[in-house]
Amino acid sequence: MYSLINFLSSTSSSSSSASTAQNQWMTYVVFGVLAVLIIVYFFFSSRQNKKRREEAEAKVNNMQLGDRVKTIGGICGTVAEINDDENSFVLKTGMAGNENYIKFDKVAIYQIEKAEAFTAPEQTKEETKIEETANETTATEQTAEETANETETSTDAEENN
Repeated sequence: MYSLINFLSSTSSSSSSASTAQNQWMTYVVFGVLAVLIIVYFFFSSRQNKKRREEAEAKVNNMQLGDRVKTIGGICGTVAEINDDENSFVLKTGMAGNENYIKFDKVAIYQIEKAEAFTAPEQTKEETKIEETANETTATEQTAEETANETETSTDAEENN
């Protein structure tokens, strides 16, 4: 085994210096490409993280009274008070008659659901299509009635002449 390694190393050392220079050049190219790929990856990763962070900050800053909030600790409730000076809010939890109020830092927010989102029931796509069809039908009927009225008025005007 030892003799095989000596044979291979002597064979490789006997190669020309031009091929050694070419191998070194290729090694530098491979390392350069890897370095560029790593730099590009970190650049795009940092841009995405910055965008997510800005969206989260905007969501927290737009929080209003009555919004439903879930904290990072898993506590759910509605916002009862907001204190921008202390960067905190008061969360109302519990059922009617047994409410509890807990003060949290705004950084403890995990998820926010706007007050309008849970007060109005969401319509399905089918319900929206049905309403649009009904509105179009009503508009068509109104147009038909207007056309009939115009025809009657024009006929009456011709009869009077």
